Amino acid sequence: MLEFGNRLFTAKVNSDELNKEANKDKDQEGGGVPKTREELFDKYCDIRQVANCVPHFEYIQRDALSGDQQFFFQFNFPNPAQNCKEPLAPNSIGDPRSFSKSLLERTPGGNFEGGEKVLAMLRSKWLENALTVRALPFVGYDATSKTYCYQTFGYHKGREYMANSHGYLEVGKTGLKTSLSSLALTRGPDFDPHWFSDFVEVNSLNGLAALSWWTATLFTQQIRSKQESWLFLELTGDAGAGKSSLLRFLWRLFGRANYEGMKPNATGASAIGLTRALSQVSNLPVVLIESDSTIVDAQGRETTSQYNWEDWKMLYDHNANIRTVGVKSSSNDTDSLIFLAALCISQNASVKGSEAILTRIAHMHCTRAGHTPARKVIATRLNALPVEELAGYLRRCLEQEASWLEHYFAAFAEYEAKLQMNQAIQHQRIVQCHAQLMAAAKATQALFPEWSDQLLDQLFKHVENRAIDRQQRVSSEDPTAARFWQIYHYLNEKVITITDQDGVREVTQETLNHSSDRTLIAINIEHFHNACRLAGQEVIHATQLQRALPKSSSHTYVETRKVRSVIEKRPLNCWIFRKGGKSDERRRDESPCEGRYRAFCWNARVANNMPEHPEHY
Repeated sequence: MLEFGNRLFTAKVNSDELNKEANKDKDQEGGGVPKTREELFDKYCDIRQVANCVPHFEYIQRDALSGDQQFFFQFNFPNPAQNCKEPLAPNSIGDPRSFSKSLLERTPGGNFEGGEKVLAMLRSKWLENALTVRALPFVGYDATSKTYCYQTFGYHKGREYMANSHGYLEVGKTGLKTSLSSLALTRGPDFDPHWFSDFVEVNSLNGLAALSWWTATLFTQQIRSKQESWLFLELTGDAGAGKSSLLRFLWRLFGRANYEGMKPNATGASAIGLTRALSQVSNLPVVLIESDSTIVDAQGRETTSQYNWEDWKMLYDHNANIRTVGVKSSSNDTDSLIFLAALCISQNASVKGSEAILTRIAHMHCTRAGHTPARKVIATRLNALPVEELAGYLRRCLEQEASWLEHYFAAFAEYEAKLQMNQAIQHQRIVQCHAQLMAAAKATQALFPEWSDQLLDQLFKHVENRAIDRQQRVSSEDPTAARFWQIYHYLNEKVITITDQDGVREVTQETLNHSSDRTLIAINIEHFHNACRLAGQEVIHATQLQRALPKSSSHTYVETRKVRSVIEKRPLNCWIFRKGGKSDERRRDESPCEGRYRAFCWNARVANNMPEHPEHY
């Protein structure tokens, strides 16, 4: 096999004829002019071009999740402008025809004309002691090797590694790279926190909370592996409150310019596109924006339609499964996409949902209060900082991985105990989420010399107030459901006068409850709407009721089914509720002994200023 002029050749020598001719020249020595050795070799050597380029095999790339392999080659052409680096599938080098087809498809004009024997010689040379590189189908942290892997650089145990000329990281005796090319992070210079005071002036305590959560996303897998979960961050506010500027600034800290987030609904991403967006990063934030939309009907009523966040509440947990698909095989094997990132929700209106989703969220609300011309100048200066100047923050955080996590876990227990002491916060998940946020702030404080303990205390009070607000929201009735029950109770009871043998008396008769069971309420929505129209009351849209009533706390939703109406004496499709809320159910189900024991525990906790432990009740 010969290489010349960045082309590949084979040489076939007829050794028998060459030796015979050489011996003949020796016998005729002195009788004529003998041929030179070069002339003899040229006469009996057949040189053919087998490729118009030279393929240099570099390494085997193996997908870290699926195990699929690709063979990476550097193709050099006589014209350097055609040189390229391309991956080929394993079957591409199985036979000459496949190899020739792959060259035509993957390179700018590559061609292979050799046979099976030539390709076998090349393949044997390529695969001898071949290097295998693990390819991550995402950008960020690889838990197997404990390495942060980006396109041009990475970190392992606080030490930075630069990608080599072949595009992968050499960490110890292993090679590691990301196969994702659509999301590239800029490698910034050494970290300079000169912008911190401007950041606090513009974004205040909400900005500090967001910065703390954002920094912690670099370590979410390490946190989830010990605490089983990581909170969602929600940023809301009116137009012009500064949410977009804050998010764009935070993204520049991680090396991503001109980006805020993606819309999770159909106008922003398909179902498959959203699934891939959730799984393409590890130990990085995923920001979903503008999921709500407001529609004004013909009567001037505003209806806000929200994305169904209940679909993604499992992303709160460790190793959450985003999507499961079948593997192309004869077996029942499946392949699962695991959520390795952290979720941030940014929109104008606050997330509406069940207690399960609301308790997973730390909510920060941005307002235009405090916006002044002087602060506008500072905000403009802050937003003008380029990604090339700010991206060093990512490197600084990864250098301090061990120290940051040590500070975080030490601070978490302290803040969890403080929040548990607050009697206004009863839900343990709310306590955990806001304690995680404060622990992240404590760990992030060490990165900024200007971040004082006094400022940290102010942030704790702010986060504690947000936790109280979340508890109150979880405990209160949904506004739509509350309005429904207000109208229902106004229309349902009708006082009639009855005169019979027992005399004259007034009786309260239900006009909307179709149930014969006195402990239940059965409501037919069409009947309810018709009664509202006749009485001149607001007609709440059925879609809003379908979203709000299953979460009702005034009366507990049971099911939707057909019942025989005691009003109309015929079967009707009704929404069934149990009279009284969840607290009433707990009181009914609780034995007198259990009630006394719970009261004793509560009084003892308050008297001794002890943290609440729900598992004791």
